Amino acid sequence: MNKIFTLCLLIIAISLKGQEANQQTSRIDKTTFGLGVGLDYGGFGINLTTSLHTNIAVFGGIGYAVSDLGFNFGTKVRMMSETKPSRVTPYGMLMYGRNTFIKIEGGSGLSKSYKGLSVGFGTDFSFKPRKNGYWSIGLIIPIRNSEVDSYIRYLKTYHRVTFSKDLSPVTFSLGYKVIFN
Repeated sequence: MNKIFTLCLLIIAISLKGQEANQQTSRIDKTTFGLGVGLDYGGFGINLTTSLHTNIAVFGGIGYAVSDLGFNFGTKVRMMSETKPSRVTPYGMLMYGRNTFIKIEGGSGLSKSYKGLSVGFGTDFSFKPRKNGYWSIGLIIPIRNSEVDSYIRYLKTYHRVTFSKDLSPVTFSLGYKVIFN
């Protein structure tokens, strides 16, 4: 009986040591390069993020967004532990850049984009401990100014443009980020 108990304790100790070693292989990302879709990627584009601190990072994104070049830059606050990296890291972000795009099919010169602040939240996650990269998914709320509504009214009134749907109050972001260091 004593031998079985000792063997069980040994197996548990080895298992815990293996989990500890596995956690230490997770990397705290200092700089990442990502490909994805969303305002933080400039539309369909790239995102470069660098950490100022374990939980605070700055980022910039540039890409193609519906009718022209999209860009955004901002800050990201993460709930990350340096001593116990997790596979799931929630975050909040604040950014500035192009956040509204109006594309008019067949309307020469009527398509426009607008800049403004956007706030968002989401999570970075990986299916295995973070070694080389991770997925990022989020919801972003663009803060639009009155110019956007005025332009839509102008298009409806003077150009008889019919919109098939309203502007979404929330946008979606999805991408994969590769850890540089």
